[in-house]
Amino acid sequence: MKQEFEYIDDYFKGLLKGEERKIFEQRLVDEPGFAEEVAFYVSAHGAARDLVHEEKRNRFREIPVQSFNNGNPVIRKWLPYVAAAVFIGVIILVSLFYFTGSSPKELPHQLAHQYVAKEFTRLGVPMSTAGDSLQQGINLYNEGKPEQLQQALIVYEHLIQNDSANNLALKYAGLVSLRLKQYDSAFAYFQSLANIPDLFSNPGKFYSAITILERNRPEDIPRAKKLLQEVVRDNLEGRETAEEWLKRW
Repeated sequence: MKQEFEYIDDYFKGLLKGEERKIFEQRLVDEPGFAEEVAFYVSAHGAARDLVHEEKRNRFREIPVQSFNNGNPVIRKWLPYVAAAVFIGVIILVSLFYFTGSSPKELPHQLAHQYVAKEFTRLGVPMSTAGDSLQQGINLYNEGKPEQLQQALIVYEHLIQNDSANNLALKYAGLVSLRLKQYDSAFAYFQSLANIPDLFSNPGKFYSAITILERNRPEDIPRAKKLLQEVVRDNLEGRETAEEWLKRW
């Protein structure tokens, strides 16, 4: 039961992607028993939010569905109808979660992780480039393998050595470091980018917040929140996403 609840929990946190998500939703249609477990999860999640201690939350989640059927013949008589109603309710809830994004409040780290997976898998070609070296780094980055990412980082670091204010090289060096999980380096690159004045569009502060949320140290959440608030206040690149995240914490 615990393992199944973790699987259901991953769905509602948005951690199941692509084919995994489709399989989950097909199981709702094909497996009434699974649908009942999802319904129990939704009910348990709503109640568990009001529990102060994690121990109480875990105990509540582990209450077996069968305990609600205590052998009473009246309950047994109506159980199929209740199960059908629960199943329909689950489908509606899942639809609302999927199409409106109205899921329970998400952890900041989860929001950042999902953003990185969606937005930073590949780099587009910028309107203007610093020449062949920048494009070479983009091509290596888009290969996605650790060895290619390391090579891309070398390319961008070389560009930065020649011009410490090369905003594109700083941006891409930060993104490569983020993909490599070198969070301290990525943060340093994005902070350098954020400090470049008079750029038409500067994502440095927003990317800095994403980086430390991915790093996920205890002190990172309040620091990232402050950065996101500054992104909103100063109308910087990433403002709309920053506003949404601040509302969902």
